[in-house]
Amino acid sequence: MPTWTLLCLSLVSTSPAAKLPLHPWAEPVSSDTTLLVLRNRAYDCGYSTRLKIPRWVTYAYLETGSGRTPRRGRFRPDPRLDPTSTAYDTDYLNSGYDRGHMAPDATIKVFGTEAQKETYYLTNIVPQRPEMNRGIWADIEARIREWAGPRDTVWAVVGPVWFGRQDTAWLGRSRVAIPHACFAVVRRSRTNGMISFLVPNQPEPCSYRTPACYLVSVDSVERLTRLDLFPGLPRALAARLESARPETLWRPRP
Repeated sequence: MPTWTLLCLSLVSTSPAAKLPLHPWAEPVSSDTTLLVLRNRAYDCGYSTRLKIPRWVTYAYLETGSGRTPRRGRFRPDPRLDPTSTAYDTDYLNSGYDRGHMAPDATIKVFGTEAQKETYYLTNIVPQRPEMNRGIWADIEARIREWAGPRDTVWAVVGPVWFGRQDTAWLGRSRVAIPHACFAVVRRSRTNGMISFLVPNQPEPCSYRTPACYLVSVDSVERLTRLDLFPGLPRALAARLESARPETLWRPRP
């Protein structure tokens, strides 16, 4: 586990606190001290004004049975940011990339309409290939919801990844960074276990692939992102949970 000690600059929303704690093992820590920590009703993000996308997003989910709310919201700049520090919806038009939610609309809507609308801030959005966003990534998001229960909270930390030797491509007039991949690290409260994924930001090579094909260790995600995702995790537990690469997916809750 990395030992970054530098902290992000915090920019706090005036919106109410999330209904669930978002950082059971402390907030992710980055070596990039320019990140803005933006707090929303049901998710937090560490946002890069240079890349115009979040470096990490955290959210929690607890099955409530209230998942029938229709999709509400439009993509827009985060009103807390300076106009030069944000992406714009026009950056994505005719680009070949989807506006990929990090904290998903379909998950956050259980916390209410206003929380759902906040998922459309472009500080929560990453350029994703349509095949990835609507395929494997959507499947992972759905499984995260399936793993939660009325008494089993699920926490997720998600974000973009770049592979060191590959050049970064940029999108639109605002120069929005296009990641090479995206990660998702998931924790369940009842089992205290973790499972993590690394999904390339490209068309799926095989239609039969499932999320199990993209399982990786948490350690490998932290090395690639230069983030300490769980700085409050006790060392002994971190050594066990973060080094393991799961072989299979968790079963959905009964």
